[in-house]
Amino acid sequence: VIVDWPAGMRMQCYVFSAAFMVKEFLADQMYQIDPDFRPTKGQTVVDVGGHQGFFTALAASLVGPTGRVLTVEAFSDNFRVLKRNIEFNALSQVTLVEVAASDVSGEATFHVFREVTGGSLVLKPDGAGTVTVAQQRLDFILDQANIREVDLIKIDVEGACLKVLRGASLTLLSKPKLVMEVEGGETEVAKVRTHLEGLGYKIRRDGAILYARAHR
Repeated sequence: VIVDWPAGMRMQCYVFSAAFMVKEFLADQMYQIDPDFRPTKGQTVVDVGGHQGFFTALAASLVGPTGRVLTVEAFSDNFRVLKRNIEFNALSQVTLVEVAASDVSGEATFHVFREVTGGSLVLKPDGAGTVTVAQQRLDFILDQANIREVDLIKIDVEGACLKVLRGASLTLLSKPKLVMEVEGGETEVAKVRTHLEGLGYKIRRDGAILYARAHR
């Protein structure tokens, strides 16, 4: 299906993806509830777990042609739709990388959730299939893309948030803002919070979303 998107854009997606993505991003304004974490003109934004490009497109429209968005997506089915959406909307400020952001490099088993066209490096629900994907540290991904400083990182990786953060130790030295959907229950939320607080971040929670920024 094709969905009308902000800033005059149109997004292609699977019908079962549209059912929940439109609500999350347009009605609930997921990741945008706190205006301090909304991308602004000229910023560099990293979208980890880009799915089919919904957040990427919003971020690209907000940072404009003087900004930059780098999107990481591991699942090939999603990546094909993501790439088509970016090209269809002529978002030249977007760089796409087909890889799983993790804390190590090499190959990984990716557990596929067909009902939501996504998957995880760590969560293994009943009935999930598996595919092999490439994985790489976010520090390496950004270095290869010639990105030296980031303003905002969005992370939605179905339980692998801590892996992403551990693979971004150099990137986090400059204290970019972070907005993350942390799956895996309260234990996983606590691990992510402890890790970031140890790096000098202050955490605020809104449901399943964690907002992190450096202590002032």
